[in-house]
Amino acid sequence: MIAHINHYNRRCDLGIGLGWNRDNWGKGYASETLQAIVAYCFNELDLNRIGAEIYEFNEHSIRLFERNGFRREGVFRQYIFKDGIFKDEYLYSLVREDWEKRAGADR
Repeated sequence: MIAHINHYNRRCDLGIGLGWNRDNWGKGYASETLQAIVAYCFNELDLNRIGAEIYEFNEHSIRLFERNGFRREGVFRQYIFKDGIFKDEYLYSLVREDWEKRAGADR
């Protein structure tokens, strides 16, 4: 889901739920979906920055976003209470400049 679109500052927040069906893991569907959403945000919505928040225990999403150029830029410490302890949430972003560099390198 593309949320909190701010056209003035040309940014949005991204939330995607992928991977519920483990039979589809490892086939590249999540990366393909994320890349399509990112391209839409930059090319069609003309945004400059995409933000995402990922819980520290969501290792699959962390790898997915990092593999696709997102950088960890912050942390909400002890943000969620899970399994009897407080856990952090990481802040990630991808800016157009970095995305364009990656897109050029992939050609």
